[in-house]
Amino acid sequence: MKGYFTPARSKRWLYGLVAVNCIIAFAYLVQYGLFVASGQTWQADFTSFYAAWVMVRDGHGAALYSLAAQAQYQTAILEGRSFADGVLPFLYPPQTALLFVPLGLLPLAGAYLLWAGWQGVMLVYLLVLLWRSTHGWQRIERWLVLSTVLVMPALLINLVLGSFSLWMTICLLQFVLAFQRNDDAAAGFWLALGCIKPQLMLVPCALLLGARRWRALGSGGGVLAASCLGFERGAGVHIWLDWVRQVGTLPALFVRDAYNLRGALVLLLGEAALPLATGITSGLLLLVLAGTIWQGRRIAAADAAPQALGVGVVLLLGLLVSPHLLAHDTLLVVVPGLLFYSYLRAHAPTRRGWLVLLVVGYTLLFFSFEPLVEAGWSIRIPVLLLLVLAGWMTYEKRRLYTRQSATNG
Repeated sequence: MKGYFTPARSKRWLYGLVAVNCIIAFAYLVQYGLFVASGQTWQADFTSFYAAWVMVRDGHGAALYSLAAQAQYQTAILEGRSFADGVLPFLYPPQTALLFVPLGLLPLAGAYLLWAGWQGVMLVYLLVLLWRSTHGWQRIERWLVLSTVLVMPALLINLVLGSFSLWMTICLLQFVLAFQRNDDAAAGFWLALGCIKPQLMLVPCALLLGARRWRALGSGGGVLAASCLGFERGAGVHIWLDWVRQVGTLPALFVRDAYNLRGALVLLLGEAALPLATGITSGLLLLVLAGTIWQGRRIAAADAAPQALGVGVVLLLGLLVSPHLLAHDTLLVVVPGLLFYSYLRAHAPTRRGWLVLLVVGYTLLFFSFEPLVEAGWSIRIPVLLLLVLAGWMTYEKRRLYTRQSATNG
């Protein structure tokens, strides 16, 4: 089917896909509105965040990572109701609780609605950022990018749960844009803001280290240190040790719900294989970090399209071998996906259609196969498609380096 995705044929398909995406996005909006109107928002992850903010507001920040204290606050906030396991742990770094304490001054329902409004602002900001970053593309391609983001299942899940995935996607995209334009101060700033989920910013940090962007690392370290110092003064140094111990529970927490390689291995081999899966993915994470550091200078010195491919590959591999990646976190795949599409535009335009089809399949199958997983299905099809995408991107990167070596030789 070589050459099937000709420019004329692709353009007709793209118009159709944008229209379908708009319909799905409207359906998402209706579904989200019905969820909010149902009064079930207390079941969202946001309640865990809110309880942590209230604890800090009440001057109990030193007990932030005590599960007993968290359970007590959550039960009081929910007026006797509780989560299935009694408590939904707050696992974010301490400074996250300090940043959003003002929301703890409102009732839970009001705080959720205000946070939902802020999520809407962040979504608009992300769309504007994507529109600007695709300057020079055909207009229909730019609309496709925006509409694809709107139908990402992770976006709906993030909005319902009140999670930080929109925040993280903005931070990661802004980091990449700053890296591409050699703006070290901005790259460090967005890296620091993204450390709300530090496990997802390990590869960007390794990229800066490999590229020897010392100013960016210094800038990010300064912003991060300033945000951490504010909480440490009120809660003491031990709060960080408490957080590390709490994070140590992650290997056994939500493992069947994970959308990374570790979760796929556990679903495939059974929960008894959790230590093996954790060991394998931890080793692969170290390899990805080492490879990113090793390739950092080459990626930084590359032209625009090869650089986009290089950055996209390491970011996607980093997400797949991350120790903790839930469904809403897969929204970050937008960034490496965008980078890969920009590379294909420059070096393999006829293959762009296959990437679009892969994204369409991912979107359609995301929710369709979840009931099968609950019934004992041994693999999440969306995770399999992400692995296929990672393999394809790695193959394209290898082909590019082979051609470059042959030309230079």
